[in-house]
Amino acid sequence: MQPEYTMIFAICFSLAIILILKFIQFKKRTRNMAVIDAKCTDTTLRTTYQKNIRIYYYRYFYNDEEYQTSDQTKFMIPGFKPSINKNFKIYVDPKNPQNCITPLEIYYFKITLIGAFLLLILPFLL
Repeated sequence: MQPEYTMIFAICFSLAIILILKFIQFKKRTRNMAVIDAKCTDTTLRTTYQKNIRIYYYRYFYNDEEYQTSDQTKFMIPGFKPSINKNFKIYVDPKNPQNCITPLEIYYFKITLIGAFLLLILPFLL
């Protein structure tokens, strides 16, 4: 095997392993959490001098109590466009319901898993 291909294999596989380990950590973190529905209540675009920040606000109910959380991102993420009154699945810690994993974090980890599989397949295509 040529040295270039060996280097491509090593880089792609090591990145894929790192991404898979991050996804395993996410699954361990969500193992003891409850999955509930959250509703997007508001979307805001905060414009500053150098950047735009998109903020998404969510409301969810757990044990007949209302909680709120939010996501914020600097970039427009393809495939993630929450609209008002749209329902999302979130993970909530039963012991501390204010500790939750928001839809944006869940979306990031889905992209992480897809990227890991693409990095595993990429060297074989070359």
